[in-house]
Amino acid sequence: EKWVIDTYSEYPDDIRFQSWFKQTDVTYGAVTGNVYVCFKFKGNSEFDKAGTGYPEISRVKAFRIAEQYLIAAEAYARRAQSGDDAKACTHLNTLRGKRIAGYTDETYTGETLLEEVKKERVRELFGEGFRYTDLKRWGKGFTRSAAQDPNIITQAGSANYELLSLPPTDYRWLWPIPQAEIDANPQIKDQQNPQY
Repeated sequence: EKWVIDTYSEYPDDIRFQSWFKQTDVTYGAVTGNVYVCFKFKGNSEFDKAGTGYPEISRVKAFRIAEQYLIAAEAYARRAQSGDDAKACTHLNTLRGKRIAGYTDETYTGETLLEEVKKERVRELFGEGFRYTDLKRWGKGFTRSAAQDPNIITQAGSANYELLSLPPTDYRWLWPIPQAEIDANPQIKDQQNPQY
């Protein structure tokens, strides 16, 4: 989505954007558009020695120090009434200082601080599977926005595709109980999360 690319533009010297995204031509049907594509997961050549054709496969990272900084920053930002804004800014600035060339520490407070932490989670954790739980934790629901180039996506402008929006109360925010679990446990035999 265009907003993700725009988020990185706040800091033009952000090494994450320079390393993880590449502007390239993408063809959809008879139309070609020039968009940024994520190349964050280059893979581990050790997994493709046999020429499997899956060079993007890599080892799962159990913990990333960047995520720990963001967890701490968010926790302190949420305790702002206790005067923890400064601690949250310290964690946020430490992370940004390692990612943005020439970065100068910034000071935020209150809701602005929390929004900066949220934006930094997008920048740092893009494509790693955190967005669902972040949105769920923040009670924000999910709203897609405009694509970088609507000419090269399926059903551009459609409320079911490009502009899909799910409120935080939508049943799809609560995953179904796997049928194998229901079958294996007689105590939940006739139970399932609503609407599944």
